[in-house]
Amino acid sequence: MTKVEFTKCTVNNGYTAFSSTHVQLWEHIKAWPDEQRGSTRKYTACKTGTSVGEFPAMTKGDVSYFRISQINGGTGVIHLDVSKVRVAH
Repeated sequence: MTKVEFTKCTVNNGYTAFSSTHVQLWEHIKAWPDEQRGSTRKYTACKTGTSVGEFPAMTKGDVSYFRISQINGGTGVIHLDVSKVRVAH
């Protein structure tokens, strides 16, 4: 299992109330389209604490990254700040 943790999320430097963010885990595949690993996870607890998304395990040598697909339910121009990010395999 791969975990992606966000601690203390704010939006637009705190000028906009934070409600949620959607996180996806992707695997980089050389010379092929990248592949999403697992389903999108919705984070809400990181407003004041830590949100943890659990994704399928990555294997040694895999190159992975996470993508923010929504912030506060939208995909427009909005800025997400996260105090601490931790990715654990």
